[in-house]
Amino acid sequence: MLTLLIAILLLVGIVSILIYYPPRFLISLVQNLTDVLFKLDPKNIKIVALSIDDSPTREISDYLHSQGCQATFFVIGSHVSRDPSYKSLFASLIDQGNELGNHGMIDRPAFKLSREEFVQDLTKTRKIMEEVGWKSGEYNWYRPGSGWFNSSMVKDAKEKGFSTVLGSVYPFDAHIRNARMNARYVLSKVRSGDIIVLHDRTWCVEALKIIVPQLQRDGFRITSITKMMESC
Repeated sequence: MLTLLIAILLLVGIVSILIYYPPRFLISLVQNLTDVLFKLDPKNIKIVALSIDDSPTREISDYLHSQGCQATFFVIGSHVSRDPSYKSLFASLIDQGNELGNHGMIDRPAFKLSREEFVQDLTKTRKIMEEVGWKSGEYNWYRPGSGWFNSSMVKDAKEKGFSTVLGSVYPFDAHIRNARMNARYVLSKVRSGDIIVLHDRTWCVEALKIIVPQLQRDGFRITSITKMMESC
């Protein structure tokens, strides 16, 4: 019994490490086996894409603008519809060179939805994005809630004009409330072509104030997913 318990604990530990510190070869393997974007492999340039999930804040957008950076902001539709003041914020975000992505109507594991529910969720969020100034372009991004996906979700999103994207550097900042720890994680893992995933939490700005200057000192351009695609 004790041996079984130890084996289970070891297995849980290994899985936890792989989730928190996924090897780059594993990220590349999953990307190659699915139609989901995790990272790019640019040649001869130092560039990363920054993405912010859930609900953009003025503080985050103002800080990024002050540093000459752009990001992809993944929008939860219900957050926008609850707060009409977001319309002016989104207009400002777009004017500053940022882009919006679709993150569904509610922060939940999207893979649990039926196909009909998923398409309705995606379409409803798209409509709200359009109401705050988003326009469809060559690249339109969808990020599944909680990061889990299946092949039918990816296919249905594509049929609705959205490419599914996750990321290659995620410090689990939605759960870990330590800005310095999250910043150290990002800076220790990031490579050119990576997509960084952060959230709109209050400690995100403090983490960005560590991450952004260091990446810029290291010669990285920090921009949106689409602009990184166009640069590679």
